[in-house]
Amino acid sequence: MGHPNLMRLHAGMEITTQPRVLVVEDQDIIQDLLLTVFGRAGFPTTCAGTVAEALAALDDEPDFVVLDLHLPDGRGTEVLRRIRELSLPARVAVTTGALDADLTGAARHLNPDRMFQKPYRVGELVEWIRAGSSACPRRVLAAESYHS
Repeated sequence: MGHPNLMRLHAGMEITTQPRVLVVEDQDIIQDLLLTVFGRAGFPTTCAGTVAEALAALDDEPDFVVLDLHLPDGRGTEVLRRIRELSLPARVAVTTGALDADLTGAARHLNPDRMFQKPYRVGELVEWIRAGSSACPRRVLAAESYHS
C-alpha cells in the first residue's frame, strides 16, 4: 500500500497532498500544541526534540520545518545549515525566545524563510504554512510515475 496521503490516479490526472511539517522543539507542551493545531489544519506533522532527531527526520523530506534554536544537544542552526547544504526545498521558520544576538544572527545568515519570536501566535504558523503551500505546491504526483 502507498503513502496514506496519496490516491491512485487515472492516466493524466494529478493531485497534491497536504504539506508535511516537521516540528523541531524540545518542549513537550509546545510539541503537543503544534501537533494538535497542525493536525486540525490537516497538516501531517512529525516532531523531533533534538538536533539528532531532526537531522534524521529530514530523510522524510518535510515541506515545512518549524525550528527552535535552543535544543538539548545543540543549536537549531545545525539543522538549518543541513537543509541549506542539501538544497532541500523545505521552507523553514525559526522560532526562538532567545535574546542571544549571535545565535539569531547566525540563524538569519542561513536565510530562514521566516523568523518567529516566542511567544508567537500559533495561528501565524498555520497561515504561513497555508500561504507557502498554496504559493508553491511541490508534492505533485503524475499517474505515469505512480507505482503501488
